[in-house]
Amino acid sequence: MMKKEKKDEVADSDKEPLLPYYVYLLLNPLDDNRVFYVGKGTGQRAGAHYNDVNRLLKKLAQESEDRLSEAELTRKQALVRNIAAVGKKPLEVIVGRYETEQEAFAVEATLMHFSYGKSALTNIASGRRHRYIRTREEFREIVKDAQEQKDIRLKPGVDEEKVKGLRTNEYKNRKILGLESAGAYDKLADLQEALTQNGFIWREFDEPDDRHFHPGESNGYLAVIVSIGGADFNVQFTKSLKFSIQYIYTKDPSENEKALTNLKEKKGVTLGDEKAGRKYSWLSPGEDFRDISDIPSLLRVLASLRETIES
Repeated sequence: MMKKEKKDEVADSDKEPLLPYYVYLLLNPLDDNRVFYVGKGTGQRAGAHYNDVNRLLKKLAQESEDRLSEAELTRKQALVRNIAAVGKKPLEVIVGRYETEQEAFAVEATLMHFSYGKSALTNIASGRRHRYIRTREEFREIVKDAQEQKDIRLKPGVDEEKVKGLRTNEYKNRKILGLESAGAYDKLADLQEALTQNGFIWREFDEPDDRHFHPGESNGYLAVIVSIGGADFNVQFTKSLKFSIQYIYTKDPSENEKALTNLKEKKGVTLGDEKAGRKYSWLSPGEDFRDISDIPSLLRVLASLRETIES
């Protein structure tokens, strides 16, 4: 009897190591494999990006409907849960690998805005330097009736230099220019990624009922809403890049009675006076909740709030 030939084995020393950073897509198998998420990851192991989805599926399986309602889920989480409900998982494809994290960030943002269009995705964070990328919608608009090069409308920051202090639809005023020059939009992307990695439920101000509570880019503020125990907190910062936390009245405080009672009884924290026509209240005493210097410090404060409220 002839022995089967042993399959050639490649020594590890002959293998080219994978580049450390990658960009990947999540596809919906229930919708003709439509791309619904663009992400960035790191790790040598092919398929390492499964971890995020697996952790999410595990969390969704453990959480009761009472604790994690559809309203509290992000669009990505809700879609993943719908896919899991029929016994499937999102399909995942690595687009490419990169030597530096900056390269990966650039590709991620370009795919998100130019290739697929952010409105068609479930991504919440907009990606690094997204204001310097022509969007899919902008591209379609400028080429629709273009016959000559002069018909291609120029985009400030992409085709031509931005004019400081010029008020246009895209760069409304000096406050926004100040945020840009300080790197505040990159800071916002870092914040959103850190919140996600640390298990916080957060959202931007895209919902109609939320927009009223945004402190305003034209006022020089960037912000996200962090939901803890059903209570909503506004995490905001200016071009100083220092964070502050406020309680915001997206719900009546009676709906957050347990959360607010836990804060008062276990941490001695109460709500200050209602501000701006009952938009927000500072947490009192406020030393721990204003002028927070960096994201790790902010995460520690938020984690303390979460532990107190949800205990």
